[in-house]
Amino acid sequence: MMAVSCLVIESLISLKRGWKKTNKPGKVIFEEFFSTSQHLTDFTGLGADFYKHIRCGILHQAETTGGWRIRRDCSLPLVCADTKVIHATKFLNQLEKEFENFLTELDEQEFTSPQWSKVVKKIDHIVINCG
Repeated sequence: MMAVSCLVIESLISLKRGWKKTNKPGKVIFEEFFSTSQHLTDFTGLGADFYKHIRCGILHQAETTGGWRIRRDCSLPLVCADTKVIHATKFLNQLEKEFENFLTELDEQEFTSPQWSKVVKKIDHIVINCG
């Protein structure tokens, strides 16, 4: 669940920025995503830790690192930086809202808008890679 969430974050920021590839350091990308997020603002300032210990830990080692833990206990908040706990279901729900907001923003803009140009640039690159 969290591995897929990390892929969604990287895809979403790439669509928003029109990046062909994420050439910036991952910690910068995740911090940028969280600091511009409407629904995951609790992670602002945690982008580097999230990238290293959640994203890289799960994707490269199949585990979180640095003392971070993923839980689903309903009594837990979305994230607790002090105890390094992330509520997976709440995280996924907020990420889904983030994605829905992005789609709504696109829907409200003309196809010739700068945001649509960035999305098309990213999708064009994806299509080229499929060929």
